[in-house]
Amino acid sequence: MGNLETASGNLQESRSYFDRAVQIWADGGDATASTLAFTYLSAGRMHMLQGNLTEAMNLTQMAESLFIRTIGADKGFMAKYTSSTSLHIHLMELMSKTVSNTHMGTSSSCKGT
Repeated sequence: MGNLETASGNLQESRSYFDRAVQIWADGGDATASTLAFTYLSAGRMHMLQGNLTEAMNLTQMAESLFIRTIGADKGFMAKYTSSTSLHIHLMELMSKTVSNTHMGTSSSCKGT
């Protein structure tokens, strides 16, 4: 539900769903660790869209830690990003493009059309 609310632009509502999901999946221990990690990634996206880049990065790092612990460091997680610094820079770039496009009356999904 959190992802649906995020996609609909209802970011406060999505946060409520993500908070509840984190509580549920965290109680499951290792059996639900991968699902918890995906929830952290989704919540991180929601925070990025709200402009909370520090929280977005924190949640992404928590997801990465869970993935490494449960599937192993050799399996790769977000291979495009070699460090949290590059992820932070990428998030900042995305955020600035979103803000620029919003102020210009366009959306990034409309580019090139």
